[in-house]
Amino acid sequence: STLSIHSVPTRRSSGAADALAANSDELRAAIAEVYGSEAGQAFADLWESHVAAYVAYVTAIADGNDAAAAAALDDLADYQTDFSAYVAEANPFLSGDAFEVLIADHTDHLVAQADAYAVDDYEASFELGREAYAHAGVLSASLAGAIADQFPTRYPDAALPAPSPPFALVGIGLLACWVILEIARAVAGRARISGSSREADA
Repeated sequence: STLSIHSVPTRRSSGAADALAANSDELRAAIAEVYGSEAGQAFADLWESHVAAYVAYVTAIADGNDAAAAAALDDLADYQTDFSAYVAEANPFLSGDAFEVLIADHTDHLVAQADAYAVDDYEASFELGREAYAHAGVLSASLAGAIADQFPTRYPDAALPAPSPPFALVGIGLLACWVILEIARAVAGRARISGSSREADA
């Protein structure tokens, strides 16, 4: 659950966690409006599992816990498969295999961004963060376009942005990516401050 990210004791990460929780609820509601409340909750469970796994990974590398980092990466790999199967089952216009490639790119961006930050390569981390943010738009647009294709009567003009769930997913997905990156920076910053304090006390 995304509630686990509230264990990070910094004001910045706490605010990001609150924003992410609200964002996740908006995503759940958007999916529920299209596919029903049960599907919306199934989406939320999968979405939150990837957030929790990513934050677990960031925390693990900040703490130097290789075993926990490897476990978190395994969880992210499971999410890629499970989420792709979920969307492919819900929408015949989406290929599970093709969507899994998009999901893998997304999680790889986030992991690489955290790795770069952990070794103080801030320039690379910044660039990877921008790539992750941009790719979230590609991922969201793929999902939104498939929903519009699946329900052409409900969404007759997919070329024009409108305040309907498919197009809302694009902006919401981008915001979620940004918030996840903020959490990563906050966790890494906490670890760096903690490490500096230990060195000063030595």
